Amino acid sequence: MSYYIEVVPNRHYRPTTLLRKVWREGKKVKRKNIANLSDFHPSVIEGFKAAIKGVIVYKDISKAFPIKRSLPHGHIACILGLVKN
Repeated sequence: MSYYIEVVPNRHYRPTTLLRKVWREGKKVKRKNIANLSDFHPSVIEGFKAAIKGVIVYKDISKAFPIKRSLPHGHIACILGLVKN
């Protein structure tokens, strides 16, 4: 079983981008659509293609997801709740 991304042309509309799974059953090749990626930005689709091939997209995960703000949770939230009262 393998996964790949295929761009399927539509007559009067934009092409559809699909994430597909493919496998063999005897002499037949079977395909299954996993996800429709048409609404994603082309750079995100290129990232999916790279991830399927096994390429490391980000070495440092903090660069992939910038933190805009961090909320306290767990025991810190409990202590802050006690201090505020």
